[in-house]
Amino acid sequence: MTAPARLRTSDQPTERGLESGVVARGETETLRVALASSVGGGTIERLSSQLGELGFRTEVVDDFSAEEWRKQMGSGFLGRVLARLRAYIGYPLSVVEHAVRSDEPTVWIVTTNPFYLPFVLTLTRPIHGNAIVALVWDLFPDAIEVATGRSDTGIVGALATRMNQYWFKHADALVFIGRRMADHACGRYGSPLVSDIIETGADANELEPTRLLAGAPESELERWVEGRVVASYVGNMGLMHDVDTLRDAALRIDKRGTAERLGFVVAASGPGVEDLKAGWGELSTERARFEPPLGDRPWARLLARTHISIVTLRTSARHTSIPSKAMSAMAAGSAILAVAPRDSDLADVVLRHGCGEVIEPGMSTGSSTCSSASLRMTNFSPGTVALREARSRSTTISVC
Repeated sequence: MTAPARLRTSDQPTERGLESGVVARGETETLRVALASSVGGGTIERLSSQLGELGFRTEVVDDFSAEEWRKQMGSGFLGRVLARLRAYIGYPLSVVEHAVRSDEPTVWIVTTNPFYLPFVLTLTRPIHGNAIVALVWDLFPDAIEVATGRSDTGIVGALATRMNQYWFKHADALVFIGRRMADHACGRYGSPLVSDIIETGADANELEPTRLLAGAPESELERWVEGRVVASYVGNMGLMHDVDTLRDAALRIDKRGTAERLGFVVAASGPGVEDLKAGWGELSTERARFEPPLGDRPWARLLARTHISIVTLRTSARHTSIPSKAMSAMAAGSAILAVAPRDSDLADVVLRHGCGEVIEPGMSTGSSTCSSASLRMTNFSPGTVALREARSRSTTISVC
């Protein structure tokens, strides 16, 4: 028997859901929705809550909380390997077991975390008999192709491609989080039966700056950022993310001796962090500070104290990844400095909402196109409901 995944349920539809007409009285017993992702919290919990408000009975089946995952990713190479083995092997088996043991029809909303979870649930549907809606957060082998710089990733890549083609064709529906990602994925793996694009977002209530900025500093980090113009990078800094442009821009700023109050905070894990530490070796601790991945509260409080949130994406990952950290930063009121190709979903979000500046990867020291790159933020007002409460910023920092 597999190790049990974590399970949380909401067994009763809310009055709002009943009154809205989405769910009719007397019919709610059959409308159970299960949400599966190896890492819970954040988007999954919010989606579960919102479905509950519409009247559906929901359950979340995950293996790690977001905070537990951040802790594992910051625990060193061995810790990361063990966590990924648990997420990639034990967790999918436990989800299948849970689906098979369920004694009532269920709609499974299955994320690509891990990447082949939609394939596993779709392949085993003859056993469990439930509907499958795949929530496409990222793509594999696309990600490994970006990481290795190779379009031919051998047997593993070919197998992953076949898996994707199967669940793209046989899942009941697919939801993508960006138009460019959707176009790329459907062009490569085939058109699904039903699909839609629902951009990722963030809960503005969780990141409301006025509340998070209230009170005295709660940590040495918060004392450090006081009085500074803070440019922060939070979350994963992996193989999808451009490190070189950020490294060179910070070194150039420091060498010029301008922007004396500007301080960089990197609270992240992943291979890019070590590369950045090595590249920023000459920067003083007054200019740049590295932190391990933060827990939920210190993470939110850092975002609320951040003037410029840095989000990076390698050119080769432009249709493969959409960093959700950008949405969280916008909800917290930060201006976005996106180091990303113009033809990426990340750039589309920043430019559409006028909430930051997009800089092409490579616009760094020695680049002929670098001289005009700057970040100019004045009274940005994101227009979506999820971002409406974001604070305005007014910041000008030349990055090249």
